Amino acid sequence: MLKDRQAFKFGFLQKCAEAGMTQDETEQVLDRALTRVKSAVFGLEELAKLITTPALAGGKLLKDVGLPAAIAGPPLLGAGIGYTAARMGDIDDTDVEAVKQQELIDEYLRNANKIRQQKQRFQLAGQT
Repeated sequence: MLKDRQAFKFGFLQKCAEAGMTQDETEQVLDRALTRVKSAVFGLEELAKLITTPALAGGKLLKDVGLPAAIAGPPLLGAGIGYTAARMGDIDDTDVEAVKQQELIDEYLRNANKIRQQKQRFQLAGQT
């Protein structure tokens, strides 16, 4: 039984063979793939540096500003975000009335169409 890595290699080489690639072409594809993987790994390392550097600076700032700011900051931030989120859901009463009015109009139209269809069926049934 093949391990995952061996199965991947086998499948990759099999696809290359099915595509009719020569050994040189297969090696070129492998080189390009390895280059992309290495650049992705390097990009992740750079991203990790970008994330940890501000975090370390934030720790120094916390030390400088003091414990009261560290304690009061999250609740104040949470309150601000909560207030903003609550206000985003506010609906004006005129909007609610307009929606109710439109729903009522739609219901009247549905009922009128239903009555027209029943009338047509009744007329067709009377003709036969």
